[in-house]
Parts: sequence; C-alpha cells; structure tokens
Amino acid sequence: MIALLVLAAACPNLQDGHAIDFSLPRDMRVSLNLYDPDGAVVRELLQAAPRSAGPNVAIWDGLDRDGVAVAAGQYSWKLLATHGLQAEFLMAPGSNYPTGPEWWQVGPGTHGNPAHVEFDGTGMYVAASFTEGLETSLLKQSLDGSQRLWTRGWPELGSGTMDLAVDGGVVYVLASGAVPARHGRVWRYDAATGESIGDPYTISIPPLEVFAAGIAVRGNLLAAIYPEEDAVAWFRPDDGHHHGTVPGLSELRDVQFDGAGTTWLALGDRIVRIPSGSTTPVDFITGLETPSALAIDDASGEVLVAETGTSQQILRFDNQGNLLARYGRPGGRRPSAAWTLEERESYWDLNDIEFDDQGGHYIAGELWLAPRRVAHFSRQGEILDEWYGGQTWAPFVAPDPTEPTVLYMASEWGSVIRARLDFQNRDWQVEAVFQFGNLADGLIPKQFSADTWEVRYHNGIPHLVKMVGEPIVLRIDEQNWQLIPLVVGATHIKHNMDNQAPIIQQNAGPNDDAFLWTDQDGDGWPQVAEIEFFTSGGPWHGPSAVAADFSYIFAYNWWPNEQILAHPVVGWNSVGAPIYAHFPDGIEVAEPSPRKAIAGWYGPFLWRDPNSGELWGGYNHRAKSWGHAKDAFVVRWNADGTAAWTAGQGVDTGVHGTAPPGSIGAIRGVCGAVDETIFFTDYDGGWGGYPPPTYGWDRDGLWVGGLFESIDLSADLPVWRYNLCGENLDGQILKVPGTEEVLYFGHMENEARVYRISGFQAWERQSGSVIVTAPSTQLGTGLRAEYFEDSELQKKTGARLDSMIQFDWGSGAPAGTGISLNDGWSVRWTGEIMAVFSEPYTFHLDADGGVRLIVDGEVLIDDWQDSSSVQRRSGSPSKDWLAGRRYSIQLEFLDAAGDASCALSWESGGRPEQIVPSGVLFGQEAFPLPPAGHGGGLQLQVFDGPDFSGAPLHQQEDALAEIQWGSNLPPPFQMGGTYSARWQGRWMPRQSGMHRIKIESDWPAVQTQLWLNGKALFQQGGLYELVELRSGVAYDLKMEAVITLQPGGFLRLLISPPRSPALEGYQSLQASQLSPDFQDNALPDVFLLEPKHDTLVVAGSSINLEVETADFDGQVQEVQFLSNGQIAATLNSPPWVTQIPAPSAGIYRIQAVAVDDRGQTSPSRISTVIAQ
Repeated sequence: MIALLVLAAACPNLQDGHAIDFSLPRDMRVSLNLYDPDGAVVRELLQAAPRSAGPNVAIWDGLDRDGVAVAAGQYSWKLLATHGLQAEFLMAPGSNYPTGPEWWQVGPGTHGNPAHVEFDGTGMYVAASFTEGLETSLLKQSLDGSQRLWTRGWPELGSGTMDLAVDGGVVYVLASGAVPARHGRVWRYDAATGESIGDPYTISIPPLEVFAAGIAVRGNLLAAIYPEEDAVAWFRPDDGHHHGTVPGLSELRDVQFDGAGTTWLALGDRIVRIPSGSTTPVDFITGLETPSALAIDDASGEVLVAETGTSQQILRFDNQGNLLARYGRPGGRRPSAAWTLEERESYWDLNDIEFDDQGGHYIAGELWLAPRRVAHFSRQGEILDEWYGGQTWAPFVAPDPTEPTVLYMASEWGSVIRARLDFQNRDWQVEAVFQFGNLADGLIPKQFSADTWEVRYHNGIPHLVKMVGEPIVLRIDEQNWQLIPLVVGATHIKHNMDNQAPIIQQNAGPNDDAFLWTDQDGDGWPQVAEIEFFTSGGPWHGPSAVAADFSYIFAYNWWPNEQILAHPVVGWNSVGAPIYAHFPDGIEVAEPSPRKAIAGWYGPFLWRDPNSGELWGGYNHRAKSWGHAKDAFVVRWNADGTAAWTAGQGVDTGVHGTAPPGSIGAIRGVCGAVDETIFFTDYDGGWGGYPPPTYGWDRDGLWVGGLFESIDLSADLPVWRYNLCGENLDGQILKVPGTEEVLYFGHMENEARVYRISGFQAWERQSGSVIVTAPSTQLGTGLRAEYFEDSELQKKTGARLDSMIQFDWGSGAPAGTGISLNDGWSVRWTGEIMAVFSEPYTFHLDADGGVRLIVDGEVLIDDWQDSSSVQRRSGSPSKDWLAGRRYSIQLEFLDAAGDASCALSWESGGRPEQIVPSGVLFGQEAFPLPPAGHGGGLQLQVFDGPDFSGAPLHQQEDALAEIQWGSNLPPPFQMGGTYSARWQGRWMPRQSGMHRIKIESDWPAVQTQLWLNGKALFQQGGLYELVELRSGVAYDLKMEAVITLQPGGFLRLLISPPRSPALEGYQSLQASQLSPDFQDNALPDVFLLEPKHDTLVVAGSSINLEVETADFDGQVQEVQFLSNGQIAATLNSPPWVTQIPAPSAGIYRIQAVAVDDRGQTSPSRISTVIAQ
C-alpha cells in the first residue's frame, strides 16, 4: 500500500534556510527532493536518511546540487519513506556443483568450459580450460557429487588448465593462459588435501620453447604432446627433467598411459601405442573419425575413444582392438533441442573421457553447445549423473516476463540454456538448449558474444531480442525447440568485412557500410533479395532499450552532440518479422541528457517503460573501470522525449568501494522497473564475497536504495551467495504476474543467481511547496582574479571576480582582462574556499599551461612549465576539512605558448568530482577593500640618528614597507648619513599558512627588527622565523631599521608564499594589504565544531556544543553559546565543550562568540539543530 499525503502550505523561510515539516507513522528511511516549476530535480536533500516516527523537519538552504543559490520563486518538494529493500537468495541456475567455503569456489570455468576430468577411486577431479583469474580452475569432489573436497585457482591456475592427470596420490596440472609465467607449467598437488607439492616446472622440447597441449603420468614418466611440433616427449614427473622425444606424429590430440607403461596417442584417424623403452609407434586402431580423446582401463585393458566430426560417439574396444560398443546418438547432440534423455546420453566434440571403476565413464569439454557439463555414464551408456557449471563468463539472464519459472541464460559461446525453475524447492532443471551462434547463414557469428538478451512477446509468441548494438530478433519455436532468426542488422561493416557472413561479403557494394536483413518467407535463412544495404554506417550503437513493440532505442553518446535515437518498428510482415524504419541512422526520439556525460567504458543504459512510454537512462561521465567515474547519474524522459529530471551523483568508490546513499560508483547495466522504480547495476557486482551495489530511484527521482542493502543469512547461508559478477553486466527485475512477489535475476561469473526482493509495500509519500523570496546571501560568488601581461605575475593589466575556474581560452588572449598578448601571460586567483563536508578533499587541475595551487597554506600542485596539451595534476590537503569552514586558496596559471585552458575541480567522500562551484568561493570577502581614507600603505617615520629619538625628519601615511630612494634623496637626508626608520600599521595577508618574512637591503650594516601583534620575531641574516598567518585577519605590524644611506641602495620587506618549496618566490607586501591604522589587539578566531549543520536531536534531550579558538596576540578568555540569538551557556576556560537543553520540538540556531583578554569579540558560523 502506498500512502500519499499532499501538504499544500508553503514552508516558512528561516534566516539560513527553509523548513520542510513532515510526519511519519513509524521509524522509516526518508528521501526528499526539491523540484523547480518544470519538475526538474533541483536538490536531493535526503537520501534514505533514517528518521523517527512523529513530526520531523528538514532544512533546505536554498542551494541546488552544485551549491549555487536558486532563484526566487516557488519550488515543490516530494518525500518517499520506506523501510528499505531486503534480498533473499533462492537458487543458482547454471551450476549444481557442491560449493566450497569461499565465494569463488563454485563451478569450474568461465571463458573456457570444464574441459578435463579424472577419477582415482577417492573422488572425481574437474579442471577448467580457461578462466580469468578469479574462478575455480580445479576441484575435487566426492564420487556421489555431494561434497567438495578441495579447490585450486588463483594465482597459479589463474588462467585455467591445458590438461589434468592423477597418479600415485598426486594431481598433475598443465597450466594454460596468456601469462607466460604460468603457461606450459606443471603444478602438482596432493590428491588427498589439494596442497601444493614442490615448485612448478616447464616442460618443453629442447631446444624449442613450445608449450605442451596435453599430459599423462604413470610411475616415473610424464608424457606430453606437442601438436605444433608433431611430437611426443617424456619427462621425469617430479622435476620435469627431459627423457626423450619422438617426432613425426601429426594431428596429435590426446595422450594416455596403460598399466604396463605403454604410451597411447590419439592422432589423425587412429590410435597408436609406443611401448615402454621404444620410440616406434604401433597402430592399435585406424579408420577413426577425428579421435579427440581416449581412456584405458587398467583392470580390463579396454579402450574408450571419443570421435568427433560426423560421428560424435564414444567407441569401446577390448585390448585387442575389437569394437565392443558405441555410445551416443550418431551425429551427436543437437545444438537446439529439448533436453530429453536422448540428448543427455549423447555427446558433442568431447575434450576428455575417463573410466570409472565399474566400467562406466566420465566425459568433459563438449565445445560450442549448451549446457556446459561433466557427466557420468554406466557401462551401458546410461546417464548416471550430470554436473552443470562453469557457464560462459558473466552469463546473461532473461526471465520470461509472463512466466518467471522459465529462464534463458548463456551457457556456451553462442548457446543458451532454457531452465525451468522450481521456487518451492529452490531447484532448477535444464528444459531445452538453443544455439543462436551461426544462425541465418552466419549473419550471427558462431563465436557471438553472450551480450544481454531479453524476452519480448508479439501475438502471444516469445522472442529473444538482443539488448546491445543493432536489432537482432529471434522467434522462440517452443514446438520444435528452435530459434528462428527474423531480423539481423549490422553497422560499420567495412572495417571488418572479413568477419561478415559469405552472403554479405559477396553482395555488399564497395561503399556499403551497413545492412538490415528481414526474413520474408519464414525460413529463417537470408536471401539476397531480403537484405537491404546502406552506404551510411550510421552511429555506433551501444546498449539499447527494446520497447514493448520491439523498437530499438539507443544513445549516440558523443557529448555535447548526444542524440537519443530509435529504429522504430512500423509494422510486421506476413511471416511475423518486425519491420524497422530509420536504419541505420535512427530518428531522434528524446532530447539529450541535461547533464554532461562523456561515455567511458560503457553506457548510457536505457530502459523504456512498456506502459507509460517514458524513457530512463543511466549515465557515466568518463567511466574508466570498476567504480571509477567522474560522475554518474540517472535521467528520466517524459513520453514526448523531453527530459523530466536527473538524479544521483557519481562518486569514485574504487574497486570494492561503497557509495553513499543516492551516489553511484559507475553504472554497468539497467535491470528494469518495478512499481515505477528503476534499478541499475554497478560495475562491481560484489567481487570478493560481499553484496553488490545496485541503485534504485522512483519515477520522481527519489532515492529508493539498493536491492541488497539488507540480506537474508538464515539457514547458515554464506554472505557470498549475494555476490554477483566482478563486472556485473546484467540483471533483470520483475514482478510475478498476478502477485506482489518481486524477483531479481542476476549472475555470478559463471552461473545465474535468483533472489526474492521484498520491501515494496507500506511506502509513504508526501509533498508540499517552498517559496524562496530571495537567493541565499550566505554564498560565495567566486575568486578574485588578477591578470598579468607577463609570465611572472608582475605586469598587472586588470582584476575582476571569476565565478568558477573553468576556462578554455584557445590560442588567443583572455577577453576582458586587458591582456593583448596571445602567449606569455599569467593569472592569479585568490580568496577562500568553503568545505561542504567534514572529510578529506582532493583537487584536480585539468590545464593546458603551467599551474600552481596553494590551499590552506599547502602547496598542492607546483608545475610552472607550460604543457603542450591538457594535463591533469592533482593534490590533497594533508588534513580533513571541517564543513562550513573557509580555507585560503591561491591558483596561478601561465600560458607560455599555444592553446590555454584551466579547470579546477574537487571531490571528497561525500561529493563526486565536479568543477568547484561559485557558491563555495569567496574572493571579495577574503580580501576586502580598505575603507575610505585607509589602505594603500603603512605609517612611516624616519629619525635622525640610530636611536629613534627626537622629532621625525620625515613621515607619511601611504608608505610601503620599503625604501628605494636611489640618488634622489628627499631633504633633509644626506648620502652617508645614518638614520632610523619605523613602519607600523595593520597588515592583512593574502594567504593562510606558514610564511617566512625576509628583509633585504644592499646598504651596509643595516640593523632591522620586526614585530607582529606585539611579538618581536627572531631573525638571522635578515630571515625571520616562520609564522602562521590567516588570510582575511588583520595583524599589527611594526618594522624598524637603522641604515646608512648609500647611492642606489634599497631596503624592502618581503614575504614567502606559504610552505613554498625551498622558500622561493618572495614577494613585496601589496599596498591593498596594508593600512596605517595601528591597533594593538587582533580579533580572536572561533570555529564551531559541534553541532554540525542540520543535526537531529530528540526533543527534551541536549545539544552538544564544542568550539576551537585561537588568538594571535593573546588568549580567548570566554566563549558564549547562543541559541536562537540568546545566550544559553558561557564558558571561561578551555576545553570549550558543554551542553544546552533542547526542551521542545523545533529549530535551534546555534552560534558561538569568542571574547579575548582585551575585549575583542568574534562570532562563529551558525549551525541549525532540529529537535523532534
């Protein structure tokens, strides 16, 4: 039941924000958004925030998602309150192997199938041909298949295996893969425990370094075959020492030993033997059809041979070569068929066979057909057991939307399983197998990627539609268990014409770059007349949304020229094939995403609501890999194609990271919608044994949460049962027709996984409005910018306020700055930046030019060399920042030659990377202009003689902290005379941080002394001690010097940038920083640490208070805490920590005032506390 409450009254304005009142019937998780008059999401204020039953208040500060003040007007708000979603694991279709204790210990294989099987009376061993490092490569299980005994995989077998042998209690594995350090090596394991034995060794034929393709072991010999060299070789099995080689054996496919030590080989059309001690092959059986594998029974001497080609049978011979039996249907398994007993007792392109101890046999490695399995047969060829698992990597899952007990899933390249699910018993069975690879005369390639497919219905008939790329539509023939191709489209075929089907190669014109085949006669076989060729290659197709009417919708995502395009279905022909229009170029059906999104790896991921026609999309901005995107968000379009809103915020979680509620690591797929709530998967499917991140929003852009935030671990279920694929490609959510039950179908690396999702009931919805009478005045407006017509920031041409640092000047001069040069200019931005969250921050500069960035007194970036292209430089302050506190910032840029651009962005744990918004930049406030009659310099007094006595000979109130008179001395000064000079006034530094002050002079025997806020600074050789300064704070400055005037001499006071490397870059004090008004008391500093802004407390409880203070010329002797403008508590000594009551529900505005030992006062920022 979804409750809807509309609050019509406008919310009251507060000095620091707008109060939004709401009430909850019980403790719930609350999401609350603000919307502009057009319905676009302005701010996602709350995202699954826990709130208590009863009255509640949320405070909106009048800012949008970028920290910019909204315009005056009426804004609406909507609220969604839920209890969160819960997931319950049901089953893992595609695998029935017993599992191990770790998340990766499931079925063997991913990219390659379970290809090797061995038996030794204590258990069955299965090895996979090709894995990707993280899955099971080798396992041992009990003979009845009920228990996994041990597992091996990463790192030594991280790429899979080439072959497997067991002898004398030792398991020998020939490793495979693309990693030379592993490929061709033999690893040994204790058969009982799975523990490694000794070091691995490489077996190769001296002097060649050719990898073996198969091995067998008996006693003190290991035999290996080398098809590339037409040779078999023998080695010592404990260390790989080479014994000998027999060449001249072409088309080698398998090797085995018998009990007498005779080597048996399958090659060409025969089986040969090489007796122990001999190098001469002897034919045993000839005239076979491409034998791929053999096995020898030590007890009886019988031989099993697997034939491929047109036979696809297993042949049993006695030890004299007499044929005893044939197993399996001639011609083998059918690629598409109901999974009947006849199909199960047939074979296809076997890679391995092995005797059991009862005359029966095991098989493994059926190539190119679903399902991937290892099977056990009796001596009579009757199937005894089957183990399914190691399905193709990241198998797609496609439930039938009308009957969720039917599930289609990828198994082998180009082949799928149709499984029948039994939810009551949490079990599944293979119902049928289908092959789509190589259909339509090769228009669909044999090794076709198992990209996402989904089930769509037309006139009551199910179809499979491909969800990535151009239209491919297959009708599911449930009477004959076939897939009937109806439509195949392809674009950009010129660049890969060699991979196209023969009919395309033979009939495409020299300028043709796309084709669309639509079946016209119902045979599923293309004729030339049915193929339409196009000279336009059309846009590149990414993930598609396939509408209920089979129209394909996709994004041509080259921002800012993004297009949302469609190949609409305009009808159906007489054989039931959809007719697509606007192929290959598409027709625009929706406006571009309102937010910037330059696609990285994948995306955007689109989904169209079959009822409303509304379109949804999940976007990544510059996604690089798992959990790494500069931004990620969701868009909903109205049925007319206009963008309704965007929601969500990308955050760089890294691999296995966790995004805050409402934030996204990186979107990898769309799952569909339930109850008008859309869900997306993350790249990271819980790689490593933890629940995967997923993201859900309702149709109003309100954050619902993830599917796996709460998981059911009853019945000792391991948490890794909720782990999905390392790259979580696919998932589908649906509601069981006629019920309220919601199911989620996902996949692990090599199996499907099905979950029941609950928590969609008893949602609360509320709404109301907010009237903004004026934009917030608590925001910054940008940084002060000074532009210079040189490369050293000296020849200033102008100054202004730049709202954000996001410039692309190209090759010309920056407009509106007074600079006339195209190259050789520089700019300095100064001011303060306000932290939004209390956490670490990282700054990024994407600039074509030299840059320096100093934040809070720390040099984060110092690269003053102009680059020839845009380069990224990054840096992080050494300490966490406090929300609401301002920190000094100075950014300098140099354009020496060529193009010029500069963009400053930041990110933190609570905010994904974005251009630093103007609302957190304070340029004017950081360096206020002096009032009339002040500023422009210090008060200077010069006395006759060295002791500052008598009346001043000279004085002025606009002096800089320097003397540079040269030879033109003002009267009554005389060259060679000795004088004493005193400068004093107030100084407001530009930058916070540790500075060093220096006095330079070329006059001999100059004596100087410097005071700051009344404290004499220690000096040595004109360099004064390091001092910590804060920008925007006025300091009392006094400098005294005793000088003997000489021609051309000078004296000046210089200051270093904060924490400058090697203390370089000294600069003179600027007149705008100096004032002749001398005061002897600086203002104290006070920073409110507790409470945080928008803190929630229970009415009748207490509010925690804490401040940090500093006073540069004395000490803070009192702190007053104000609540709603009234003094609520006073402390007279540190620690400045206390509590005040919150007696009733309402809003408390907390502020602290520091009083120093000479009566100066300073207020802190205001924090809002909500008592409810």
